[in-house]
Amino acid sequence: MSELAEGGSGAGADSNRHVFLFGQKHAGKSTLGRIVAERLGLAFLDLDDLIVELANLDYHPPAEDARAVYRRHGAEGFRGFEAQAASRLAERLALAPQTVCALGGGTVQNDSAYGALEAQGHFVYLYVDTDELYRRVSRTGRPAFLTSDDPEEEFRRLAAERDRIYRRRADLVCELDALGREAAADALERYLWENGFGRQ
Repeated sequence: MSELAEGGSGAGADSNRHVFLFGQKHAGKSTLGRIVAERLGLAFLDLDDLIVELANLDYHPPAEDARAVYRRHGAEGFRGFEAQAASRLAERLALAPQTVCALGGGTVQNDSAYGALEAQGHFVYLYVDTDELYRRVSRTGRPAFLTSDDPEEEFRRLAAERDRIYRRRADLVCELDALGREAAADALERYLWENGFGRQ
């Protein structure tokens, strides 16, 4: 179900460490994060919410979600908002009790954003097979980051590139390939509980 990433410590969480969920688009970061945080009695934060909040400070009409921010500002502009949001999140987490945080699909590739959070949390890569991910992506429309005439091929290429980076930066890889939402939440909850996250 899950495996320690190469270089991951495997040590239990201490009282001031948070958990950062990351993975490909539609891996379940926000959905599972909310479910598991509630089950374990932990706070939940979504980095995308902070990105949208920052991006809307000086722009009207406001962007509805992170996808709209990406479309309005492009990849470079989005990464800038992401880095700012990660810095603010790090400040908030410095004095907060254990918190489950959902990161964006590109956050751990954004060195400024990743660097702001690296010392504060335990990074868990939610791995879902690429075929299943593309099926999920296709149901909700083309993501803003897919711009070629062959979105499936582009998605598979980006997924492979991200997977290599994700595995290098993960403390743990949680395999969720064939699991539905409740089963995936059960698996993630069990891992977090076993590693010291949850009600004290």
